[in-house]
Amino acid sequence: MIEPAESIGDLKAEELGTDIGRYRLLEKIGEGGFGSVYVAEQKEPVRRRVALKVLKLGMDTRRVIARFEAERQALALMDHPNIARVLDAGATESGRPYFVMELVRGIRITDFCREHKLSIRDRLALFIQVCSAASSCASTSSNSTPTPTAFPTFGRHNTSENRRK
Repeated sequence: MIEPAESIGDLKAEELGTDIGRYRLLEKIGEGGFGSVYVAEQKEPVRRRVALKVLKLGMDTRRVIARFEAERQALALMDHPNIARVLDAGATESGRPYFVMELVRGIRITDFCREHKLSIRDRLALFIQVCSAASSCASTSSNSTPTPTAFPTFGRHNTSENRRK
């Protein structure tokens, strides 16, 4: 697999502590084929921690940008208690798109099931919740990009769901 460049010409990949718009990058928490995800601090109009996904350096072909923007748009239209909501979007100074989502901390679903010694019945109940979220995605977008799905605790959802009720 080809690793994306850390720099191309005068452009450099994001470093912790740098700003993208009104967001300061604090911690890298994930990386996929096209984008990197960071914990970021929103500086204004309110201060809060968010997740910021930005297109990787060197991945800015028309096709990849279109796919990234389709993911961003699909997520922005979704309203499901187990899918992180899009809060903002924009482009870096170099023109690479990014979007900002609510930050939901959690663990891998398989680790969660193992650590909590979930029964088959409880695992299936959790799987049904995942299917519900995935179904919401499928009806909103034809994009097959994995969606940030949040199940931080079994039987209870992230605090944003509780606010939506």
